[in-house]
Amino acid sequence: MLTSFPIISLTILILVFTAIAVQRSARSEFAMAMTACIAVLGMSLYSLLVVNTEPSGIHLEESLGSGNIAWHAGLDGVSMIFLLLTSTLGPIILLYARYAIEDNKGSIFAAILLYQAILIGALTALNLLQFWCFLLLELIPIRMMSGAIMGNKPQLPSVITRYWALMLGMILAAMLIIVLGSTGESSAVLDHQYLSTTANLETATVCFILLFFGLSVRLPIFPFHGWLPELVNSNKTIPVFCFIAGVKIGIYGLYRFATPLLPAGEEHWTGLITTIALFCIFYGALLALMQININRLLAFAIISHNGMLVIGLFTGNAHSLEGSILLSIAFGIASTGLILSSAFIHRASGTAFIPRLGNLFEKKTAAALLFLLAALSTMAMPGTPGYNAAHILLEGVIENSGWQTAIVILIGNVLAAAFLLRAFQQIFIADSRRPVSITGKKATQHQPGELLICVILGLMLIISGIYPLAAWLERAL
Repeated sequence: MLTSFPIISLTILILVFTAIAVQRSARSEFAMAMTACIAVLGMSLYSLLVVNTEPSGIHLEESLGSGNIAWHAGLDGVSMIFLLLTSTLGPIILLYARYAIEDNKGSIFAAILLYQAILIGALTALNLLQFWCFLLLELIPIRMMSGAIMGNKPQLPSVITRYWALMLGMILAAMLIIVLGSTGESSAVLDHQYLSTTANLETATVCFILLFFGLSVRLPIFPFHGWLPELVNSNKTIPVFCFIAGVKIGIYGLYRFATPLLPAGEEHWTGLITTIALFCIFYGALLALMQININRLLAFAIISHNGMLVIGLFTGNAHSLEGSILLSIAFGIASTGLILSSAFIHRASGTAFIPRLGNLFEKKTAAALLFLLAALSTMAMPGTPGYNAAHILLEGVIENSGWQTAIVILIGNVLAAAFLLRAFQQIFIADSRRPVSITGKKATQHQPGELLICVILGLMLIISGIYPLAAWLERAL
């Protein structure tokens, strides 16, 4: 039976049933969808008040059924931060879709609500099989958005299907090995708090590497990143891109389910993981420097900074772990800001090719300022949320891995500054080499919804940089 009032289930059901209603409705789709998003945000704020009493414990726990095939959900301090970010990004992405997408708006709104419900389900899952099921369900809204936006019969790009099958297969294999090789209670073996106590050394090391590489697809990091640049080839897939880049569900999955196995697998795999992550930082940054399409540049930027998050997560001390989680939130907000500000430029100019853009600061001041603020946060400049998080992460890295690894990370951060500031300069400051005319209503910076989105995301970046989130998260860990 349920152990508390099922506010988590209710939140998911509100989004799912509203998505169905929006899909079938011929009018008022946006009003219904936004009402559901605001209600979910309010419920998330209430959950925050509950979790704040003791961030390190599990609150609002729901348990239905028994054994490994059961519903087991709850919130602690870490999942609460990710949940609040998801609940905040939902209305912003919905508002963008309201003004930027012309056709099939009902299907797009429904897909956004459904994607938000799936992410909330994954973030509150305390059972690995339950988490796996929500990762599988992610394909549904991605498929809905891909088909509706393109104006064709819904279909998934084959590259996404292949990578998702690889991810789901590796995680499923890890679950089977855990169940078959456990030395404790099989009825609870897939719950995160039992993973480290029920698996023997050999089982733990194998399962850990399967979980790591499986969730590396969802992050993504090298060499499982090939689907993300392909997904963003079109500016029309922006809602999907925002959810994937904004909510680091891969980092959360590694923290929740892979790190409990780390004590047994650390000796075997930490060196490999650090090497892959360091290579990923430079690989993504160098490819970002080579891009002339702003969407692909941002995709490789995300791949690059995900390497930094992985290093912090697996360095092995509280400071680096805390820094990685804080940086995941900071990068999530900043990535959404970069993506949407670039989308506003694409919408106005009709192109995402950087050589055709230029001298747009006066025409698109709000988008330019959001892009700059988000870029500075990604670069971890002082005064931004990325600075405090990166400082804590590097402190942990120096403590455990030495200053050499920290210097390599900082060099990668310099490369991030290079491609982001270069993109800002080419798009907003410099004269275009092949200018595109932006006239009429598109020439004004106050397009419907754009200014509001820029203000909200800008405030989120500023407030998260000022609010002492690190002190609160320290209690949660």
